[in-house]
Amino acid sequence: MLFGVYMGRFCVKWVAKCMWEAHTGPNSCDTGGGARQNMTRWRLLQEGNRMSLRLADLHVAYHTVGPDEAIVMANLGAVCYEAVRGTLRDEWVATMAGDDAAKAEKWREEGRMALMESVKAKLAAADDATARAIAAESQLGIVNASVEAEAAKRVAIVLDGHRKDMEIAKMVEIGALKERIASLEGQKKAMEMLEEAQCSMKQVIEEQKVQLAAYKEQVQVALKANTRSSHAIGKQGEATVLEILEGHVMAVFPYSQVKDMTSVHHAADFHIWIMNETGKRKKFLVDSKNYSQPVNSTEVIKLYKDVDADDEAGGGILISLSSPIAAKKQFQIGYTPKQKPLLFLTFMDMELEVKKDILCWAIHALMAIIGESDHAARNKMLENIEEFMESVHGSVKELDKVILSQVKTLEATRQVRSGILHKLTGFREGNDGTVPAITHVEDDGVVDDGGCVSILKSTGLRCGKVVTSGRTKCRNHTSAQDKKGL
Repeated sequence: MLFGVYMGRFCVKWVAKCMWEAHTGPNSCDTGGGARQNMTRWRLLQEGNRMSLRLADLHVAYHTVGPDEAIVMANLGAVCYEAVRGTLRDEWVATMAGDDAAKAEKWREEGRMALMESVKAKLAAADDATARAIAAESQLGIVNASVEAEAAKRVAIVLDGHRKDMEIAKMVEIGALKERIASLEGQKKAMEMLEEAQCSMKQVIEEQKVQLAAYKEQVQVALKANTRSSHAIGKQGEATVLEILEGHVMAVFPYSQVKDMTSVHHAADFHIWIMNETGKRKKFLVDSKNYSQPVNSTEVIKLYKDVDADDEAGGGILISLSSPIAAKKQFQIGYTPKQKPLLFLTFMDMELEVKKDILCWAIHALMAIIGESDHAARNKMLENIEEFMESVHGSVKELDKVILSQVKTLEATRQVRSGILHKLTGFREGNDGTVPAITHVEDDGVVDDGGCVSILKSTGLRCGKVVTSGRTKCRNHTSAQDKKGL
C-alpha cells in the first residue's frame, strides 16, 4: 500500500515536472540538452497523440520491470495523481522552489567563481599593465636621458656657434680699434707738430722783444722796397715763397715736387706734390700775396675757385707776406664749395726761418686733414687745431699787452728823462728849473727813435710802433689819417 502511494507520488511528481518543463520552456529549469529533448518529445506527442518516454528519464523502479508492469505503474500513478493532485502540486511547487533556490545558490556560486575568475583576469591584466608601466617608465627614463644628452649636445653646438660669432665680432672690433689707433697715432703726430709749432711760436714771441731793436733797419729796407712797382713787389714775394718751397719744403718732405705756375692764369702761383706715409702723393695749390693792405675776400674767392677747378688738388694755402688777410685769423682753415680745405697764413713781421717752419707745419696740417677719411674725426681734428690756435692767439694778445705795458713804461721813462734834461738846461741858463707841459715826445729830438709819433688818447703817450714805409706813423694810425683825409 505504502509502496503504491510512494510510487504514485513519484510518478505524479515526475509527470508534473515534465509537463511544467514542457509548458514553461526548456530554459526555465534546465539549460542543458535534456530539456531540449523533452521539449522535442512533448511536441511529438502533441503531433501524433502518442507519448514516448525514455527509460533513462523515468524512475529507477521502471528499469527493473517489464513494459506491462511499467504501464500499470504509470496508470496507478495517474490514478493517484488525480486523487492527490492539489496536495501533490503544492508539494511540487515547494520542491521546485527549493530546487530553484539551490540552483540560484549554485548559480551565485558559479557567478562568484566567474567573478573571481574575471577579477583574477583583471588583476592579471593590472599586473601586466603595472609591469608595462614600469617598463614604460624605464623606457621613459632612457628617452629622457637621451633627450637630455641630445639637448646638451644641441646647446653645446649653439653655444659653440655663438662663441664663434662673438670671436668674429671681436676680431671686427679689434680691426676697427687698430684702425682707430692708427688714426690716433696720426693725430698724435699732428698734435706733436702743433706743439712744436707752439714752441716755435713761443720762441718767436720771445724773439720779438729782441727784434724791436732791429725794426729801424727793416723800416729802411721797407722804404727802399716801397720805391719799386707793385708788380716787382709781387714778383719778389713769389720768389721768396718759391725759394722757401724749393730750398726748405722739398728737403723736409722727401719725393716732393714744386711747379711754378705764376705765368698761368687761374692756377694759383705754385703747385706742390707731397708724398704721405703710405706712398700716395697729394697735390696742393699755393698762392702768395705781397700787399701793403690786408688781402681782401676777392683774392680768397679766386683761390677757392682755382682749387675746385683742379680735380687733382686736395687743398690749398694762401700766404700773405706783408699784411693780414681780411676776416681771417692766422692758421685759420676754411673750405671751398667742394669741401676742400684751405689754410690761411701771414708772414708779416716774421724772420725767414720762422716762415719756413710755419709753411712746413701748414703742409703737415693739410696732409693730416686730407688723410683723415672719417668726417667726425676730421671735424674733431679741426676743432683741436682751432682750440690750439685760439690759445696761441690768446698768448699773443697777452704778450701784446705786456709789450704795450713795457712801451708805456719806456715812454714814461723817456718823459721823466726829458723833464730832467729840461730842468738841467734851465738850471744852467739861470731859470727856476720849471718844466713846461709836455704834450708829445716827438718835440724832443733827443728821444726820437723813429717810432710812430701819434699820441694815444687813453694814456697821452706816444704810440712808438714801427712806422709804415715813407711815413712817420704806424700802419693803424696811417690808415686812420687816410680815412680822415677822405
